[in-house]
Amino acid sequence: MRGAHGLMWWSLFGLLSSSCCAVQLILNIFNFGCVGFNTYLGPLRPFFLAVTITLNTRMWELAVPNLGLPSTPDHFLPSLIASTVVAVFLSLLPEITDFTNSRTTMSQAKASDGTSTEVVFSLEGLGCVACVSAVQGAIEIVANGKVRSRTVSLEKKEATITLACDEVEARDTIVPEIITGIQDAGFEATLQSVQKGVVSNLVPTDASKSGPISAILAGLLSSSCCVLQLGLNLLSTLNVIHLGCAGFNKVLGPWRLHLRALTLAWLSYQWFGNLRSSDCCKPRRRRLIFSTVLCLSLMFLPEILKWSGGTALAPPTDGAKLLKLKVNGMGCEACELHVRSVLDRSSGVIGSHADFKGGFAEVEVAENWGFDIEAIQRKLKDDGDMYQIELASKP
Repeated sequence: MRGAHGLMWWSLFGLLSSSCCAVQLILNIFNFGCVGFNTYLGPLRPFFLAVTITLNTRMWELAVPNLGLPSTPDHFLPSLIASTVVAVFLSLLPEITDFTNSRTTMSQAKASDGTSTEVVFSLEGLGCVACVSAVQGAIEIVANGKVRSRTVSLEKKEATITLACDEVEARDTIVPEIITGIQDAGFEATLQSVQKGVVSNLVPTDASKSGPISAILAGLLSSSCCVLQLGLNLLSTLNVIHLGCAGFNKVLGPWRLHLRALTLAWLSYQWFGNLRSSDCCKPRRRRLIFSTVLCLSLMFLPEILKWSGGTALAPPTDGAKLLKLKVNGMGCEACELHVRSVLDRSSGVIGSHADFKGGFAEVEVAENWGFDIEAIQRKLKDDGDMYQIELASKP
């Protein structure tokens, strides 16, 4: 409840800093039209932004000295991050919405004879970028399959649409439907001009455009680079290079939940833009499906390895335990390296250290991730080595 209370206040500051853009977006779903938040709060937005930035800075200034103290609860840092993310997202929501609107969606609508018509509407009731988004959505829904491009200007209070048809069909059939659709969305539209348009050679684009490189990067970060550690372990098994644990999870592990939330939000945005496009081509849809499957596979690779009974790489670092093992048979640095490679490839291991002079090894393991000392003993025996390893101390 304390967390909800804190987020509520940050949500309030974020809403005020955005002139209640989120509220207007929600109202647009129910076709309420512009309720005028930006008219009253827009001039005060710089003040609210300054207050939000000042309070967030002060919050972190007071919180940082308390991080890591025994009395600090485990959810303290995630709550701070969540509060800042909520405040920043809501405060910048008008810019995010404007960026989304500016990525003009071009369909592949074409008239049979290659003609096009440009139609200009005068709009009334536009008060913010959320209203622009509502008008654009209404145009795409009504003129399904006929819109080659559309631009809605908040400053000019105009909508310019290029239709894949001749002037007669545009004026008699499509224009009345567009006007009705805009009115149903809560705004007023008046036809300003209809004229023959210029056929554009622009390459169709989509707000949901997503490539495999972005999907791979997002999936890697969300899994603490699990597949990279798998590759390093394979090289070690093939006796090519012995690096053991590269430490990806030590850096990215504490942020895994936040990175996954951002990745899922990004994927949702891609699919939202794709599904909103009324004329999305099949190759683009297949490319998005491929990118989504690739990203999710990389993201949940640690859990897949654990569920399949394989090596559970990149376990969570919370609640890790340090075990001390007694190891007999190590006589040089090469022995240390081999024992470490076996330990680092074992389930639940975050990191390890071996000392051939002292005859011991220390291993940091994640709780309930299947660390098995007997399996390590069998592995060393199967390799033909004469090492003897046993648990020297319990956590």
